[in-house]
Amino acid sequence: MFPPYIIYTHVTIIAANELGRFRRKQDEVQNLEESIRQRSEQQKKAGVELDATCHICLKTKFADGVGHVCNYCNIRCCARCGGKVTLRSNKLTVE
Repeated sequence: MFPPYIIYTHVTIIAANELGRFRRKQDEVQNLEESIRQRSEQQKKAGVELDATCHICLKTKFADGVGHVCNYCNIRCCARCGGKVTLRSNKLTVE
């Protein structure tokens, strides 16, 4: 007799769930980036300089050279808003 066929529908369901979760996270990141851009544009229109201010919370003021810059989006943020993330290449990155 021939071996019974293996049904892989559960694998595709799991893959679809993972893909859906990934897309939701991607949309969330895009929404956050857009809201950050909008708030920074509003602050610029109001005449507030953002060079020495956290670009996320817009509250924390930096002294010269203080603050973390994200390597991916180049947004300067304070320690409360940004976190340090270890990448697979074992390099420490600020997001």
